[in-house]
Amino acid sequence: MIAMYKVLNWVMLLSVLSTHQNESLEGTWMAEKDSKSKWVFTNDGKCKRYYDNELLNTYVYSLSNTSPQCDKTVPVNSKTQYLKLVKVGKVDSEYCYEVNGITAEKLSLRQIGTGSLLLFDKQ
Repeated sequence: MIAMYKVLNWVMLLSVLSTHQNESLEGTWMAEKDSKSKWVFTNDGKCKRYYDNELLNTYVYSLSNTSPQCDKTVPVNSKTQYLKLVKVGKVDSEYCYEVNGITAEKLSLRQIGTGSLLLFDKQ
């Protein structure tokens, strides 16, 4: 119950702080649930995913506000934004996320299709 309360507070905070989710993704983001999991977004449009400081995969990332996302119909309005990751060298390997919020310190994503919530702290 406490974990659910924490997640709800987190999402509400992001909603208030970031109505357009247009802050830069660039930088290093540590997963809130697992500090060994790190996503690094670079200014050349790459996302590098690390676990325990070992590079797992490199992706090309893009932000958009269009439907569909990863072949799923998604809502589109002035408050929605989507992150797409395409694995470098494997154009058929892509992951899509709804951006719940981006601030200078927090990132909240919901994976399209599974609904999994990912929360990150900026380093």
